Amino acid sequence: MGAGPGPVSGRAWRSAALALGVGLGFSRLLGLARDMFFAGLLGGGLAADIFLAAFRLPHFARRLLHEGAPALAFIPAFVREEAHGGRESALAFGRAAWLELVLAALLLSLAGAAAAGALARMLLPGLSGEAALLEMTAGFIRLGLFYLPLAAGAATGSALLMALGHYAAPACAPLVLNLGLLAAGGLALLAGHSGSAAAETLCLGLILGGLLQNAVQFMAARGLRVRLAGRVSLTAPANLGFLRAMPPAICGAAAHQLHMLAVTVAASFLHQGGISALYYAERLLELPVAL
Repeated sequence: MGAGPGPVSGRAWRSAALALGVGLGFSRLLGLARDMFFAGLLGGGLAADIFLAAFRLPHFARRLLHEGAPALAFIPAFVREEAHGGRESALAFGRAAWLELVLAALLLSLAGAAAAGALARMLLPGLSGEAALLEMTAGFIRLGLFYLPLAAGAATGSALLMALGHYAAPACAPLVLNLGLLAAGGLALLAGHSGSAAAETLCLGLILGGLLQNAVQFMAARGLRVRLAGRVSLTAPANLGFLRAMPPAICGAAAHQLHMLAVTVAASFLHQGGISALYYAERLLELPVAL
């Protein structure tokens, strides 16, 4: 237990790469299907603009959390702690990291929900004279921000599983999020929802997708017989190193998403449908780049 991980074989590397590649490839294709569904359900008008602008914030958090930042900081710290203190010591660090990230994300979501009106005005300055539209945007932001603690929990769980050499469940995390959104879109379609009502259902689908992501990581950890309950070590050197490594990891992953937020702000001054066109064009561009 205290010896830590041994050398990783070429077969293990190939298996990990295959799991991540297949999982992420399918998630990108399913993401394209999701966005096609969004386009068909919401169209390219004002309701789509408002929803997709509000969707930028949880999308921003998801990309930061699930595509690098926690894993970059977590995995080296976990491996070092396991090598020096054994598996149980490393798991105590992992529980502390999970708790810290989820609580930080929960506080951030609560603060964002309280300031949703100001966030809506900052995100869509081009609609500054449209009080009703900004209030609708603020409502979507409030719903979407409660995905943040779910994203933080799932991202930390994914990092833990990868540190233990299990890659299939982390690779499936974006896929199950898209399944939640598609399920919500299907319900909106069956209920005959359109416009803002359909957008609100999609916001709830985002939360459903976050719950599914956490369920997948939880079941994978149980399958590996990882003790999820137990000692938490907030002051361990590994945890302090993890906290120091998180800010640069986040900054490194944030550049493109900050750019897209800035472009969304600028697009709010364009004609109706401009934000939707920007979002769908970006998604089409990202598919071949990601694959």
